[in-house]
Amino acid sequence: MRTPSDLHDYQRTAVAEILSRPQSMVLLDVGLGKTIIALTAIAERVDRLECLNTLVVAPKRVCSMVWRQEAARWTHTAGLTFSLVSGNATQRAYALRNHADVHLINYENLPWLADYLIATWLREGEYFPWRAIVYDEVDMLKNGTGVRSRALQRILPYFPYRIGMTGTPAGNGYIDLWGEYLVVDGGDRLGTNRNHYLDQYFEQYGYRHILRQGAEDEIKSHVADITISMTASEYLPGQHTPVFNDVWVDLPPGVRRVYDELERELFAELDAGGSLEVANEGSMLNKCLQIANGQPYKEAGSQEWYALHDAKLNVLGEIISESNGQPVLVAYEFVADCERIMEWFPGAVHLGGAMTPEQEIEIQRKWDSGQIPLLVGHPASMGHGLNLQHGGHIGVWFGLTWSLGLYLQLIGRLARQGQTQVPVFHRILARNTVDEAQLMALERKNDEQMDLKTTINDYRRKYSAR
Repeated sequence: MRTPSDLHDYQRTAVAEILSRPQSMVLLDVGLGKTIIALTAIAERVDRLECLNTLVVAPKRVCSMVWRQEAARWTHTAGLTFSLVSGNATQRAYALRNHADVHLINYENLPWLADYLIATWLREGEYFPWRAIVYDEVDMLKNGTGVRSRALQRILPYFPYRIGMTGTPAGNGYIDLWGEYLVVDGGDRLGTNRNHYLDQYFEQYGYRHILRQGAEDEIKSHVADITISMTASEYLPGQHTPVFNDVWVDLPPGVRRVYDELERELFAELDAGGSLEVANEGSMLNKCLQIANGQPYKEAGSQEWYALHDAKLNVLGEIISESNGQPVLVAYEFVADCERIMEWFPGAVHLGGAMTPEQEIEIQRKWDSGQIPLLVGHPASMGHGLNLQHGGHIGVWFGLTWSLGLYLQLIGRLARQGQTQVPVFHRILARNTVDEAQLMALERKNDEQMDLKTTINDYRRKYSAR
């Protein structure tokens, strides 16, 4: 069992920063240990009698597989008690009233939580048992105007202590920050109205919002006083930096014709019979990605797909062969991709779907012990709560994602503390297709996000010097 002396200096610094103020936004790269930082702050506030109960909001898998398990690994947090608020409404209500230091609830249940607390505790004249709320992966509230965020606004004033945590605060650019800071500071820094935020800091071009000149610096200065920002390269210089290997494939001539025709006409006849048709350009982008991967769906909403080509599957086979028996992690975008990969590689194990936490833990155990040569999963299923760095260091993007958050989280399953080898990620890309646009979009978003993380500390230092 680990002790407080095993905490890194940067982790102790982050804990001290959190304890120095009632509201904190913790922006830490994947793998820097956000959970133990928050748990340490929670335990310290319990010891100080500042806050005896904390509500943690997290993705469903993280609620089940991360918080309690991480607390049990450390001497100073092992004594914390937990109650998982899940199941049907009756079971959730019972778990919510169970005495515990930490109550865990997933984001999907926030609307129910607000309704229940208002209908019971508040109307009966009771105080909430929690004084603190922690948002694990606060970027899931980036919308700010969604049902979950609106539900939180109804009960937020009853939580004087608030911590937001994420490794991807600006997955879609600075436009995401408004909703994330709203649930931490109640709108004190970036306002309470999304339209006002957009009008103040962005210029609109069609459906796009572009930061106006000088707005980036203004936003950073407004949020600097409550923001803790740390990057792996800065605080873990010895940690292996991922290596990316882009493997380009060419579409076979017949598929190339289909792809170009669909992109141009929104309709294409297949040489082997059948056709592909989309209703608009948004649908066309997805269909083109499916063609690039090799197995487009026959029509919208259908689970049936055409096997158009094997270009990416052949490359995946080569990567597996060249890995010489080392475990390989494969990320896919469409279910059809997963089904075809599983057909081609019978020894593959799929992680996701309707698995129970116990089943997922067993898969992780087998992966860590080298019993799974090929692990296949969607980034949304593997992006949170899984530490896969002990089982392998080779990852493959069979198809990319538009979401920078999912992209970085998936990479962080292998590229994190405890990884003993250089993580290598092969990105299989179809030349002259939307694959290229997707990669460019991810790189643009990442540049913007990294700029936010690396410069926020400068503004905090300026703030402290005032």
